[in-house]
Amino acid sequence: KGTLAGVSQKKIIDSSKRFFRWAKSTYPREMNSLPVAWVDTLRLSRQPQVSTENVFVTLEEVQTLISVPVPENNLVLLRDQAAAAMLFLSGIRASAFTTLPISGVDLENLTLRQWPELGVHTKNSKKATTFLLNIPELLDPVRRHRGHAARPLARDGHRRSARPQRGDVRRRGA
Repeated sequence: KGTLAGVSQKKIIDSSKRFFRWAKSTYPREMNSLPVAWVDTLRLSRQPQVSTENVFVTLEEVQTLISVPVPENNLVLLRDQAAAAMLFLSGIRASAFTTLPISGVDLENLTLRQWPELGVHTKNSKKATTFLLNIPELLDPVRRHRGHAARPLARDGHRRSARPQRGDVRRRGA
């Protein structure tokens, strides 16, 4: 805990080296006592890699998440259940999933178009078409949410009723 990733540490060391070289060339008098050889010695210390066991979400855990009863008008919870199912079915990265437009989802062919030209933020901007696992009980909440996705939400995250509620102000002809 509290340790930066190796890539982050390398970037910091590289930035520090560039800074010291810049300072040495820009302020030679003030940086006279800083030997260039010392700047070149800045390196990551070789530390043994600590192997960590990957943690995976099981099918049973996802089924538990999506089996919680949710009112049909609570789109926020329906969305969360659909997201849990979709993440499991596809293995998509969270950053790609949150930027995936509906046009990138093809449930009939069980594919996701993770294409940067659609605005999807993929790792290294790679274009990929991902195939979803064909697990009907996990596809159901995704399909159910897809039908609700275009409907407007009220401020509380619930879908508005088709009937006017007390206090609703609606314009005629709208």
